[in-house]
Amino acid sequence: MKKLVNLIYFSLVFFAGLFFTRALLPALLAALFFLLATFLFEPFWRFKQLPTFLHFSKSTAKLLIPAVLSLSFYCLVYLPLEFLITEYWLLVPKVSPVYGLFFLFFLVTVLNFFSWDRLLVLKHSRLLLLVFVTICGSVYFQYRREKLSREYLPKIYRISPAWGIQATLIEIEGINFYPAWREGTVILDDQELVAKFWSDKLITAEQQVLARFGLVELSVKREDGVLSNSVPFEIKNPADLVNLQKI
Repeated sequence: MKKLVNLIYFSLVFFAGLFFTRALLPALLAALFFLLATFLFEPFWRFKQLPTFLHFSKSTAKLLIPAVLSLSFYCLVYLPLEFLITEYWLLVPKVSPVYGLFFLFFLVTVLNFFSWDRLLVLKHSRLLLLVFVTICGSVYFQYRREKLSREYLPKIYRISPAWGIQATLIEIEGINFYPAWREGTVILDDQELVAKFWSDKLITAEQQVLARFGLVELSVKREDGVLSNSVPFEIKNPADLVNLQKI
């Protein structure tokens, strides 16, 4: 019963933090801080010999350990994977926070099946737990630093078509290109293309006659001089296409 009451309090603090901060991790940290503060009062109340509060603190500790470990695994596994998907592999601009919330509740549910009381009495178990949480915390701060340094850089997610000849219109989808009044340039094989349309997430550029044919790199140079990632683009010889049609 007490464990259920603790879970209700934890949920209330979590959703209150989520309402005021509009962010997942600060809300979780606030809820975990509430549980931790309750747990740290145990030595004082043990001295006072209050059995009711002792039972409450023990049940709080049983809920706190899975919650702390879940948050640690979230920082160690989910956040680096989210960083790779959005900032390195450039698969999607943003991962929905619903997936992160589902991952956390899944971890809490699974970790609640373990008997943490027996594990924590083992030699050096508490020290190992502290080291593990510290490592996960440093991973989180490294994630935040890298995320903030890359979050507002121009990024190309896809181009269409992947090849072209003279006068081909190339659509470039991405993010952080700046609006039309801060138009930059599209660079293909060290030459600038003519931009027909420019927005923060979509650019349409026209391919002119280039110096050579073959596979080259296409990138966007923003108005402030910052370059996006490069994507491969094939410049085809119109004569080859004509010969292919004849065949």
